[in-house]
Amino acid sequence: MATKNKIKEAYDSIAYDYDDYMEKTNHAKAQREIIELLHEEIWGSVLDIGTGTSIIAASIARKIPDSEVTAIDISERMIEQGKRNTRRAGVDVNFYVDDIEGLLFPDNSFDVVICCLGMLWFIDKEEALKEMMRVCKMGGKIILIEEKGETLRSKIGTKKPLFNERLLRFFLKIEELETPISLGEIEEKMNKLSYELTKKVDAEIDKNHGFIGMVFEA
Repeated sequence: MATKNKIKEAYDSIAYDYDDYMEKTNHAKAQREIIELLHEEIWGSVLDIGTGTSIIAASIARKIPDSEVTAIDISERMIEQGKRNTRRAGVDVNFYVDDIEGLLFPDNSFDVVICCLGMLWFIDKEEALKEMMRVCKMGGKIILIEEKGETLRSKIGTKKPLFNERLLRFFLKIEELETPISLGEIEEKMNKLSYELTKKVDAEIDKNHGFIGMVFEA
């Protein structure tokens, strides 16, 4: 519980700097590109887990206007910023402060469950995946988006102009809280839970770094 609280506190601390960081480093652009590449896999009721400031949720609501998007995050301040962003963008997203280890939604609630950059933070990764499956409808899809290659935060010493003091403290702090998992391990866990990888796309952030979007179906 203490680790989860530390993760929440870390993201609360940078909620108002997060969008600026994501735009300057091309992370937001790459996330929007992933949604463009995967939009045909997304429909109906959608749950965005670990929404942050709603980059993914807002992209889905804009690209797929017939969808009904729900977004959750453990950080109240990130949710507050996400609400501001969707109001400015003129898109509808339902926001909740919620935790992957005990989602407030009943079984079979969503056609698509999507999670971007969440696996790194889940303490019990297999239980987190099981909870995604619980709320996903039969015949629905689970989409996991993770980083590939070298991450920008691993090079903060050479990228200081992009970081104010709050962001520098944040990255130094979260390095102690991360529990990394490889793309291969994610696929292995999903296969163990009877979900098969049916599609994979990628978007470049820079020449050494990018996102992978993985679509899983039961």
